[in-house]
Order: sequence, then structure tokens, then C-alpha cells
Amino acid sequence: MPRDEQATAELESWRIYVDTGGTFTDALGVGPDGRRWRGKLLSSEDAPRRAVRELTGVAEGRGALPPVQMRLATTRGTNALLEENGAEVVFFVTEGFGGLLRIGDQRRPDLFALNVFKPAPLHAEVVEVPGRLDSQGNLIQSLRTELLKQKADELVARGRRVAAVMLLHSYRNPAHELAVKDVLLECGFEYVACSCQLAPFIKAVPRAETTVVDAYLGPLMTEYLDGVNEALSGGSLQVMNSAGGLVSRDYYRPKDSLLSGPAAGVVGAATVGKIAGLERLIAFDMGGTSTDVSRFDGDSNYCQTHQVGRAHLMAPALQIETVAAGGGSICGIEEGFLFVGPQSAGAEPGPACYGVGGPLTITDINLLLGRLDLDSFNLPVFPDAAETRFEEVHSKHCGTREELLLGFLALANERMASNIRKISV
Repeated sequence: MPRDEQATAELESWRIYVDTGGTFTDALGVGPDGRRWRGKLLSSEDAPRRAVRELTGVAEGRGALPPVQMRLATTRGTNALLEENGAEVVFFVTEGFGGLLRIGDQRRPDLFALNVFKPAPLHAEVVEVPGRLDSQGNLIQSLRTELLKQKADELVARGRRVAAVMLLHSYRNPAHELAVKDVLLECGFEYVACSCQLAPFIKAVPRAETTVVDAYLGPLMTEYLDGVNEALSGGSLQVMNSAGGLVSRDYYRPKDSLLSGPAAGVVGAATVGKIAGLERLIAFDMGGTSTDVSRFDGDSNYCQTHQVGRAHLMAPALQIETVAAGGGSICGIEEGFLFVGPQSAGAEPGPACYGVGGPLTITDINLLLGRLDLDSFNLPVFPDAAETRFEEVHSKHCGTREELLLGFLALANERMASNIRKISV
């Protein structure tokens, strides 16, 4: 819609800003009369919809929503990747390159390490596709679509529904990739990501990684955003992307969701910093599932490639470091070693102190150390439940109670501090 029409629509409708994390969803609503309303609720599949109804005062089943213009930032994609809760992806790649992502490239986290550990790729299985283009996109070998259809039918029969397609030199000529996509959709695949549409640039490994990440998050993010959009009953939905910009739902891709919530935090921190007259600052955003840090020195720092968890992406983004450590990160002992995360208790069941059978988390650790005020919680808290969970873990450890509590906290703090050092030292 034209800008003047959009401005008029926004004045006549509710403007609702929602930030949904792995544990809590925060919302701010501005009514047509300019009054502001705030809300906070536990994150769930329908949290944005419930936030809209709470802010507008229209109870479920009590009538249609008024016109709503929603701006949404979410860590849903980030948390799914960090917790490895994405889809089972079939990776379709040029014949002879089946090991591309397992081999990777020359990136080494520790240059002088004798034993180089490469994390496992995100895809569940690989299919090599006969057919080849040269470096200029000219045909060398045609696709064998009949063989591809047979393989696709076999995969669908085994329950595979999500695919990532990366063929060599498709950034020069996308014809083969698009043909593979058409075949897969005809055979019953529900989500197909193509590198020529997501990262049409040179360098096969980053293109492949970006495409697999998009497919890995595709079904989850599509279902989530479609649900939010449907709940708005004709209103508009814009979603924050990793570069700190708002994108219409129709043009939003899952690969751009990885730093959606963190990017919104950076934009907010930079705005507050400017108002306060601060030209240089470090933004620290600790949530229930992850912690994000970034640096602002008069202007935002951008990067064309970034990493979240074990995934590398070729996509513009604000320079943000994310670690899977937050208030809901699960604490425990495995093979004699303490661990914090990457799994999170989320909103359901939540930390043990919520009293609904949740695991021991960083929130419980801080509560047992006396660092949290019970009155500051907006819901009932059960310290005894946290103590019970802690004792279950303590039974596996030979140290004192305080040593174990401080050990978990030190581990979480060090992981967060290392990210701050990474962007500032």
C-alpha cells in the first residue's frame, strides 16, 4: 500500500509490537487513541495471538479483533537451531559432492589444534543429483529427472518432506535447481529451499550451509508466522530480520529469522544509547534460552556472513554473538562433567521452581543462591521444587552444595563473558 495510505491505516488501527523469546513473550500495544498498554506472558505457539487479544481487550470467542498492525521479533528460529529442534532435511547436491558439508572448508576454530572437531551437518541425509553445469552456467550434463522422481517418491514414502537443493554454479544458471524443486514438490515434498533463491553467490559451501539452515527452520517458522498472520484477521504483519529491518510476512525467509529477536534488541539498545548521549556501548540481552551480545560505536556493525550455533550463513546481519545460555538453560552432570545448556526448559515446563516438574536451570541456581527476590516473579514460585531437583543432580557430585551451585553459575557466566570478549577485545 502507498505510504500515505499506510500511515492513515496505522492511525486508525492498533499498533502492536511483540518480542517472543523461548521463555517469555513481551508485547506493547498502542491504541487508536494513542494510549499504551503492556503485557508479558509465557511463550507458547499462540502467545502472539493471546498478546493481541489481551492488549486490545477482545477475549477469545467474544468478537472479531480490531484492525491490527503487528511488528514481530522472535528468537523462535534461533532457539530451534541452538536446541537442534528443526526439521529432518534431505540435502540434494551435485553428483560427486555428497560429502561437501561434512568435509566443509578450511575454517578452524583453533588454528593450532592437533585434533580438529567438525560438528555434524544439519541435514539428515544426502542425495546426489546427476547433471552438471560449467562455471559459466553452460550445460555439461542434463538432469536425469526420471531417476530423481524415483528417489523423491522413495523419500516421501519414508516420511521425508523437507529438502535443501544446492547444485554447482546455480548462481550463474538456476535452471537445474528450479527443475529439481519442481520435481520434489510434485512428488510430495512440502518445503524445498534452493540456493539460487536464497544465496545466489559464488562459494558452494556457504551457499549449501545457508540453504540447509533455511530448510531446517522452514516448516517451523512457516507454521508459526502463518498462525500469527491468520490470527490478525486481515491485519498486517512485519517481521524483524537479522539485519535489523522489518520485512513483510510475504517476503520473509526462515534463514533471516536467526537473529530476529537479537537484532531488535540491538536496534533498541542503540536508540536508547543515542537518547542518553552514549556513542559507544555493549548490548547484553539475556533471555530464557540464549544470550546475545553486540557492540555499538556510533553506528551498527554489519556482516555478510554469520554463525549461530554450528550453522554458518551467507546473509546480511547485525554483528551479534549468540550463546545457548540463559535463565532456562538446563544444568546437569554428564560423565562427571558439569553442563549448562544448550537445551532449555522453555516456558513449559519451565525451571524447576515453577513447580510443574521442570529440570534444574540457571534460574533455579540463582534462586537457591539467594540472588533472586521471590516477590519479583509474576507467577507462583516453589523453592522446594528447585531444591529437590538440585539434590538429584548433587547426588552425582562429590563437592559441596555451594561449590556445585557456583560451578554451574561460573560455567554459564564464562560462556557469556567469552562472547563479550569476542566483540570487544
